[in-house]
Amino acid sequence: TTGTLSIDSAVIGGGPQVVTINGLVGYNNSDAVNATSIMDVITVGADDISGGEAIFNAGVNAAAISINGGDANETAKATFKDVVVGTITLNQGISTATVVFNGSTRTLAAGITAGSDNEGLMQVTGTGITFTGAIGATGLKSLDIDSTATIANTLDARIIDIATGATLTADDAFAGDVTTVNGTGKIIFSTDHINIAFYTKAVLRNCL
Repeated sequence: TTGTLSIDSAVIGGGPQVVTINGLVGYNNSDAVNATSIMDVITVGADDISGGEAIFNAGVNAAAISINGGDANETAKATFKDVVVGTITLNQGISTATVVFNGSTRTLAAGITAGSDNEGLMQVTGTGITFTGAIGATGLKSLDIDSTATIANTLDARIIDIATGATLTADDAFAGDVTTVNGTGKIIFSTDHINIAFYTKAVLRNCL
């Protein structure tokens, strides 16, 4: 593989401008299913320096995807609306680093982790998305489930929030220091789930 894509769209004294990419990123042809990756690194923002925001409307394939919060008020955010392959790392920096998964039903193999424990926000707004990669191998700061999602691998986040009407299905080891289920939201632990770890300090609560 070869190649690097860097998105630094910060505006001095304000939030980043949004860069929208409509074509495939990191593939050697137009068939995302059968293509191979030609991309080593994708970065959005520069850690502690500058922010950036990108929306990927088609498939993304890279060995490493890094979302880096910049200086004060210079946040970093990447939104993926199709398949994603690679390891996504959220580096909070001075400002926040956020990854959003939008779009319709699909399975995502990407793993999502924090640069250091208790960094980064992951938000799922798309419906019927299944994650087969580990979420929070280094624990995320927060995970917001705003629709229907299945995590078929390990999950670790300090704060987990499930919106009213949303459903999170956990199919592996689960760790959430504070897990909030709002209104008609639901959390489901599947039958082969073997290690639900809320820890002694954790809270599972329902907010009606």
